[in-house]
Amino acid sequence: MATFTIDLPEAPCPQAAYWLAADCPHCGAPLVLRQNRQTGARFTGCSAYPGCAFREPHAPPRADPEYRGRPSRPRAGDTGGPGPD
Repeated sequence: MATFTIDLPEAPCPQAAYWLAADCPHCGAPLVLRQNRQTGARFTGCSAYPGCAFREPHAPPRADPEYRGRPSRPRAGDTGGPGPD
């Protein structure tokens, strides 16, 4: 008995994407954060791809070097003076 073999192309794996709170400047569709499978670089791209091919490198917001954490709030009953000795 003969065996018949068919080589099928691999189905593309869906790429995990994170929706961003911005719209594509070209078509108005939501932007998503994606990662290049070969280089691992992150980029911002249009969710309407391949209909819209807008993309740009992802630049995460940088921390403000002047920020030193949340300002402390005085506790109830704290007069702001020196503590107990």
